[in-house]
Amino acid sequence: MIKILEQYLEQIKIWGLSRRDVRISFTGGEPFVRKDFFDLLQRCYENQDITRYGILTNGILLTQGIIDRLKALKISYVQVSLEGTKKINDYIRGKGTFKKIIRAIRLLKEGGIPTMISMTVSKINIQEVPAIINLSNDLKVNFLSIRQLVPLGRGKEIKKSVLTPEEVRKLFLYV
Repeated sequence: MIKILEQYLEQIKIWGLSRRDVRISFTGGEPFVRKDFFDLLQRCYENQDITRYGILTNGILLTQGIIDRLKALKISYVQVSLEGTKKINDYIRGKGTFKKIIRAIRLLKEGGIPTMISMTVSKINIQEVPAIINLSNDLKVNFLSIRQLVPLGRGKEIKKSVLTPEEVRKLFLYV
């Protein structure tokens, strides 16, 4: 993966994009399971061509030690997936995940790291949107991203949960 990052950074120079709002987002699966993940982040931190770099995570593996390392590397943001209140989130993401995610969000905020909650809305959790908006405000996250489930990748497995066009319209009118 470091080789791919190096090739990408070289391409930025070839394209003449150096220091022009070059952003990198690390996603997964779960980025924190990679043994070389902090090596990748270190390369981003050291590279003057990258203006922002962030992480999309489920938040479950975040600890105070990891938060401290992210802060030292001046991570631009961490986006944490949260699909609803405790009952619904744990149904979608697994038992006990809600508590771990909330703990991670609090650690990120206490660490001064810009934090985003990302909610993927489906028929299963559409009724949770107001509660997640309120929770986001209570947790003082920097951003809340609400998007609809797309039937690709893992989303194919739950195609029947995809919102209808009318449900999407109502959701966006509400938000």
